[in-house]
Amino acid sequence: MRTACLPIVRESSGKQLLKGVSRSFYLTLRMLPAPMRGSASLAYLLARTSDTLADASGAPVEARLLCLDWFGRSLSGEEEPPRWPIPVLNKIHDPAERLLMEATGDLLQWLERLPSGEAALVKEVVEIIISGQRLDLERFAEADADHPVALADDAELEDYAWRVAGCVGAFWTKLGFLTLGNRFSDENEALLTARGIAYGKGLQLVNILRDPRADIEAGRCYLPVADPRDTRILLE
Repeated sequence: MRTACLPIVRESSGKQLLKGVSRSFYLTLRMLPAPMRGSASLAYLLARTSDTLADASGAPVEARLLCLDWFGRSLSGEEEPPRWPIPVLNKIHDPAERLLMEATGDLLQWLERLPSGEAALVKEVVEIIISGQRLDLERFAEADADHPVALADDAELEDYAWRVAGCVGAFWTKLGFLTLGNRFSDENEALLTARGIAYGKGLQLVNILRDPRADIEAGRCYLPVADPRDTRILLE
């Protein structure tokens, strides 16, 4: 295994970090070919960091947007690793997620040590995910259970599914070809990338349909309906 995969993944403290924020991903990681594991793990942890920021309910939306912007600039190398504001950190109650936030600087150092091609893929997918999280916060900034907001049309739903999941399918496919070449697949890369995007979007659509009640109670309707309060058939 290349040394770029050693930080976090090989060290016991890093394993616990990954295990703490995703039990299922931690267990299935061993099924990946070794050359993919480091970058796949790092991409997950970085995306989970931005997700934790976006989901820090109770912290002002503006503060969370500023943190996401800071994180994005750090990924691109424009800023030093963030020092998260205490008011935002105090809204993150899960101990494993707090440890993840404290490890932001280590994760960014790991990103710097990745081979350039892998680092570019990790930055690309996390930046797209952050753009989706920003859009989510802005779209639903004033929404609540009494005043839910719905996506405007199918195009907005398609765009949302791409930003939060379709891009992940593209990432996995590109990473496989980059690290393994034709050992990953002898299929056409563009074809498999399109399939990966479609698969990721499909999984997100399933997530939306699994529990619309919780989304509506939070003021969010990811279905393009005329009246987000009139979803009784889905809430039965």
